Amino acid sequence: MKRILIGIVIVLIVVGFSWLGYMLYALNQFGRVLTTEEKTAYSKTYSNAKFKSIKIGDDYKSVIETLGAPLVEKKMDFVEQFLYLDKPENLYFSKYSLNIVHLKKDRSVGYKLITLNKLGEVTNLRGNNYLTKFTSQEIRAFSKNEVIKKLGVPEMQRICDGESTVLHYTAKNAPPKTYGYNVRQIIIKNDTVFMKLESDGGGKHHKPYHGVCNIIDNWY
Repeated sequence: MKRILIGIVIVLIVVGFSWLGYMLYALNQFGRVLTTEEKTAYSKTYSNAKFKSIKIGDDYKSVIETLGAPLVEKKMDFVEQFLYLDKPENLYFSKYSLNIVHLKKDRSVGYKLITLNKLGEVTNLRGNNYLTKFTSQEIRAFSKNEVIKKLGVPEMQRICDGESTVLHYTAKNAPPKTYGYNVRQIIIKNDTVFMKLESDGGGKHHKPYHGVCNIIDNWY
């Protein structure tokens, strides 16, 4: 009986110290701001030296031989966007994503953003309805040609041809709503390196559509 009691006491002491250690660690981590390195997950064979050795024009095979397999390899979808505006100085297309950017603090500016797929079908709508007499439901049923015929030529147009593949060698390794990890992406087009994205702490903004879309300004 005495041995059993001693055993129980020992177990309780070990558990107690383990719990105390966990609580001290949690208190130490509470409120601590993670570094961008801590918020970044890298592919198994990644190194900054290897990434920097990759040059524009290198072929896909040499990239894989040098850097190894990426965390994610994603073929970019074809995307076409029509942006209708009431004033040209209000909005512009973001360089880093398929979004638009407000130039003014006033978010009541008039715009309609229509996104279409490769088949010319409307896949997404954003913005105000007062720029057109058509409802969102009606616009969603339009083909690309019908959109232009009924709403007119858009003030701005963006075309992402979907011929590129993005090799993601990093990813966010942090809780939700935590931004700013180290971006390391290679964009392949026609089986060669078309672009490299490298940004420390820029994970909130850098998206794979950066630099691979053609923007047409029809205002002028």
